[in-house]
Amino acid sequence: MDAALIDAVFGLRCDIIPDPLYGTPLCIPHGKGRMAPPIAPAALAGTV
Repeated sequence: MDAALIDAVFGLRCDIIPDPLYGTPLCIPHGKGRMAPPIAPAALAGTV
């Protein structure tokens, strides 16, 4: 199984990585335009 096969069959862009616990293939889908909102600089001012 690879990312090209998943894309061809399901139309889903993804990464395939080994599962860290079991070593089986793990599909990590790429987002469809939904992104985390940017962090405002003021929110970072108190962090070190």
